[in-house]
Amino acid sequence: MGDDLNLPGRISVRTPMQWTSDTNGGFSEAPQEQLVRQLITSGPYSVKKVNAEAQQHDQNSLLNWMKRLILMRRHCLEVGWGAPRVIKADQPHVLVHSYAWKENVLVFAHNLSAKPCRFTISSRRFHPSQFVDIFSDRDYELTGEGTVQLELEAYGYRWFRVNQLKTKQ
Repeated sequence: MGDDLNLPGRISVRTPMQWTSDTNGGFSEAPQEQLVRQLITSGPYSVKKVNAEAQQHDQNSLLNWMKRLILMRRHCLEVGWGAPRVIKADQPHVLVHSYAWKENVLVFAHNLSAKPCRFTISSRRFHPSQFVDIFSDRDYELTGEGTVQLELEAYGYRWFRVNQLKTKQ
């Protein structure tokens, strides 16, 4: 749940799981001096500030974000079954890639920079006006018809489902 950088090497990230804010973080009923690894009791990752019980009740916690991410990924079968493709963006620090499977396409955009940005993609297959946000780091304004530029926050991300234009036969 947190790191104790005062500990040597890899032990600094192998602290006991902090389940609750109770004694020993709900990890053990043993006396504290008998624990093989000590809990983090001070600083930003202390057992009183960061624990699984508190994160379950905080909609903006890392735990709840991971749950949403996993749920969304499970609904995106294109990632596991589809063909990946890198899409050219006009900003060197923006990675855009897609997965196509059957009749479905997902597009992912990642800003690898510490600064927010606007970018344009180059694709003959689809246009940003076909994009529907399905997962992102914040709420973005909807992309209107004919919109070419997309926005990303610093280190931001957006996942899009592409509404394919169906042609009548």
